Amino acid sequence: CIGLIFQKRGLGVIQLFTGTAHDFTGFEIDLVKAIARLLATAIHSSRLEQQRNRRRTELRQLRLAADVQRRMLPRAMPRIPPFDIAARYVPSLEVSGDFYDLINLDGHLGVAIGDVVGKGVAAGLLMASVRTALRAFAQDLYHLDHVIARVNNALERDTIDREFATLFYGVLDPRRLRLTYCNAGHDPPMLLRDGAIQYLDVGGMMVGVCPDHRYDKAVIELQAGDLLLLHTDGLSDTLNFQQQRFGRDRIESALRQTAALNAEAAMGHILWQMRCFTGLNDPTDDTTVVVIKVGR
Repeated sequence: CIGLIFQKRGLGVIQLFTGTAHDFTGFEIDLVKAIARLLATAIHSSRLEQQRNRRRTELRQLRLAADVQRRMLPRAMPRIPPFDIAARYVPSLEVSGDFYDLINLDGHLGVAIGDVVGKGVAAGLLMASVRTALRAFAQDLYHLDHVIARVNNALERDTIDREFATLFYGVLDPRRLRLTYCNAGHDPPMLLRDGAIQYLDVGGMMVGVCPDHRYDKAVIELQAGDLLLLHTDGLSDTLNFQQQRFGRDRIESALRQTAALNAEAAMGHILWQMRCFTGLNDPTDDTTVVVIKVGR
């Protein structure tokens, strides 16, 4: 009986039996030991190949899931004067828990941004569920607080305790220059006007936690030149090499520097400031940014 050992790790044993009593010679024992070493190497190589094949299959499935998820995002920015809109979605893994959406509502525009707890495949599946529910209810209900309440109940019914999402949903009225919104526990969007920043935080708690939770809504009268920034916590929580957060103050500073820029340039400037802060440090969370500029 000889152990199959590869790099001091036991993989099994090889046993030899004879039909009659037999004393193995030293040569026979050495031969079996050599065969055992070769078998151990072959078994280890076979297991590595199996792991590589499983990994290739998993990566292929992840890429397919990521492709499906990206196809859920708007393919192009809508043209609804006087609003100029830009958006960027930067997942930290193949599949993300972040999303944004732009929903055509008969001349109005629904704007949503959300962040599901966690990362990876589980967060991606939950994200798809939240987006689907939001789109379904947004088309049928007029009041935004009722839309979010329906999304909350649907998510709470289909998830476990530790699964939830933050969600901001607003509707832009291009004729009246008005934004009606409801914020369900999401990082408050920032409205820049004449150098001052207003936070859009009216709403309620995150969705998927408390059934039948009542949400509030608010109305903002917009003005030409206003700049609205929506983002997920990947922007504020990104870290540099000293483990410092980019944080709200730096976001405010970057936003104030974009007052004279269009939406695309403003978004690029904010993300560039974030990258300059983090340097070569790898992102630890998904980052999604939506910028809306009110034209003159």
